[in-house]
Amino acid sequence: MRQHHRNLIIVLLILALGLLLRGWIIASDGIAFESDEAIVDLMARHIVLGRPIPTFFYGQSYMGSLNAVLVAGGFRWLGESVETGRVVLLAIALLTLLSGYGLARVVTSSARVAAMALLIMAIPTASALLYTSAPLGGWPDSVLYANLTLLLAWQLTVGQKREWWRWGALGLAAGIGWWTNPSIITALAVAGLLGLRHFSVRRWSVYALAGAAFMIGSLPWWLYNLRHDWEALAYLFNGYGTPGGAPFSAGERALGLIGLGLPALYGLREPAAAGFPLSLESLLILPLLLTLLLDFLITLPRRLRREPTVRLRAEGWVWLVFGVFALVFLVSSFFDATGRYQMPLWTPASIGLALGIDRLRRFGPALSAIALGLLLAFQGGTLVRLTQSADGLQFQLAEQLR
Repeated sequence: MRQHHRNLIIVLLILALGLLLRGWIIASDGIAFESDEAIVDLMARHIVLGRPIPTFFYGQSYMGSLNAVLVAGGFRWLGESVETGRVVLLAIALLTLLSGYGLARVVTSSARVAAMALLIMAIPTASALLYTSAPLGGWPDSVLYANLTLLLAWQLTVGQKREWWRWGALGLAAGIGWWTNPSIITALAVAGLLGLRHFSVRRWSVYALAGAAFMIGSLPWWLYNLRHDWEALAYLFNGYGTPGGAPFSAGERALGLIGLGLPALYGLREPAAAGFPLSLESLLILPLLLTLLLDFLITLPRRLRREPTVRLRAEGWVWLVFGVFALVFLVSSFFDATGRYQMPLWTPASIGLALGIDRLRRFGPALSAIALGLLLAFQGGTLVRLTQSADGLQFQLAEQLR
């Protein structure tokens, strides 16, 4: 009981730290106000004025309007302002951090590793902070629903917690997430793979419950597509292309993922930076990230010869999520230069970093603590530098959209 209370206090302190950091950045106007956020605020204003709630983000047919609906609620209570929209996102960020901790806790079965993952998310990379702190369409919400989908899927399959309400919650979270942002497809695919591994015909009733809840949660998506010749579905396969209109090749998408998206996910590249300029902080932290990766690869054969462990299962899950994401990314039409399409990987990546840092404890707890401190100093220092700069933290590569 004493250990439980200690863990609870640690989690609450980390959550408070994360909220204070985001609150300070909002108060200091550290995030640039740009076109995408302006559209969400405009949609919210229209909703407050009584106009029909749009199914999708203005000018698109694939990203749901839930973010604007939530901001509209904030406008009604707190008044219309840029800060109000970001305060609403602060509440969503809290739920995202809580769901991320819950996911890390069940996957790793370690309160210590889960707390480290939560700390890495509380003091995030610039890309993660941007897309969880400003209403930019369906991106902030999608991380929350992806976390819930992965958490419930693990509990229902690996964790063997099969209460009927969990099946309904899984379907509802996945459905709302699908309407909000189809990037949740990675979480859906991972949940499906876990479900297939633990499939039983005798549980058809709870499968039907999850399916019905999914349809309810994603109902706006289905109604729109039935009236518009499956426009949203078509957009996923050919919606984005090169400036000339031609679709990106698989090689170009792979280059974008490896050279632009993943570095932004791990904080090695600023969201709005053209190309891949390495900052001094990046040069200092890159050896640590490479060390964690090499340590995993070098020690894996020896650890595989032992009995299967919870840690190996957690590490395998992280690699599964990354593998599924890479496959989805390569067969879709999207090519990301800012890191937002990698946001479904943010929580699994944080869990992977926490597992890698915790693995260093075999050399002594001090080395693990130093590694965690270096990572947090890098991420926090980058946030301070970008948010307190003259331009603020921004994601638009095109100058005319800022």
